[in-house]
Amino acid sequence: MDKARIQPKGERDFAESKRPDRARRCEARASILADGIEVWCSYDKLVKVEGLIPNPKNPNTHPQNQIKILAQNIRYHGWRHPITVSKLSGYVVAGHGRLEAAKELGVSIVPVEYSRSTARVERNTLE
Repeated sequence: MDKARIQPKGERDFAESKRPDRARRCEARASILADGIEVWCSYDKLVKVEGLIPNPKNPNTHPQNQIKILAQNIRYHGWRHPITVSKLSGYVVAGHGRLEAAKELGVSIVPVEYSRSTARVERNTLE
């Protein structure tokens, strides 16, 4: 057997695949764009970035280097997860890093999912 012709599993390009359904996958496009960025995730609404309020009690911080990497990932791969906003408080409850990355990219709209949860953590933001 010729060793030059053997490729490890997973290294074959989808376009070279003998299965036509795999070749089509690499040509897939998102059905919607948010400021030119593909949206692959489910979301409730596309919202203006300036209308989103970060939770002041968010204990997590993201270094600028991490925000830049996240912004590059969003630009290249599209939106894979929405920013989650509480319907109770109006604050961002998940996706603070994605919000900062959106600002870094200079986009004006982002996909948002509204949380209907009354979890204790979310209730604490109202106090």
